[in-house]
Amino acid sequence: MNPSNEPVRRLYRSVGDRMIAGIAAGLAEYLKVDAVWIRLAFVAMTLFSSGLFLLVYLAAWVLVPENPSSPGTASKPLGRLHRSSKDRMVAGVCGGLAETFKVDAALVRLAAVAAVVFTWGAALLAYLIAWVVMPLDTAAPLILPPGETDAESIDPSSRPIEKP
Repeated sequence: MNPSNEPVRRLYRSVGDRMIAGIAAGLAEYLKVDAVWIRLAFVAMTLFSSGLFLLVYLAAWVLVPENPSSPGTASKPLGRLHRSSKDRMVAGVCGGLAETFKVDAALVRLAAVAAVVFTWGAALLAYLIAWVVMPLDTAAPLILPPGETDAESIDPSSRPIEKP
């Protein structure tokens, strides 16, 4: 029953912003939040449930249909969490957080190091999870460390074999 004659919002799996099945991105579209937050919540729930949340995820994969009107590519909302491709030291997580919240990346890196020290390394797990979950910012060109070319970073088998 919908007295206001508004169309009923439906939950769909995302086609364009999926990492595995599109469940987190679809839920994020439904709730109008960034998909990274939903993905982080999924990881936390999986860890805290000793992996039992994976059954809920698999059930959602089967029960929630794909979005039939999805164009196939996701548009990146403003302020979306991402890994930075231009301000990175390791994986671009701290640089991406700094770009998203418009703060200095050095402050974010200092806070990350402090978190690792004060949590006896547990925050390092959070950094590694963020590395996997947060998408790389593709709007900016990838800045590589000195001495590396784009071909070397993509395909390590293309490097010449050195003879001893």
